[in-house]
Amino acid sequence: MVRLKNRYVLCAVRGGDSALRALSPTAVYNTVSHALLVQHGMYGQARCLIGMTVSYVNMKTGVVIVRVRKDSLPLLSSALPFVSDVGFPPNRVQCNLHTLHVGEERQRVREAITSTCFPVDLDKDVDADLDMDAD
Repeated sequence: MVRLKNRYVLCAVRGGDSALRALSPTAVYNTVSHALLVQHGMYGQARCLIGMTVSYVNMKTGVVIVRVRKDSLPLLSSALPFVSDVGFPPNRVQCNLHTLHVGEERQRVREAITSTCFPVDLDKDVDADLDMDAD
């Protein structure tokens, strides 16, 4: 049996308060999917979306974690800077996704959230959300 390796991309949403209120896993997934389609075409989008999930979204801090397969990471990394808005058409808001950290394990990304990126006490919130998404 072949083990598929994943990478976890930690992103920060830069925009106003309305951008943070528009965050949901579905909205982020659809926005990133559209950016992949524009940048890499249908083949690149399909290749990246096979193993991609938005595993964590925090509306208070604007933190998003996207899980993607290791071989699709370059496609995702090249498409993320071109995200200019998040949300669905009636409630679409202007914002940008900035990549903060790319990690091999969920634990390392959690440490990056709590220590380097956002040095506030988010341990309980992050642990609870990430444990619910365990594979």
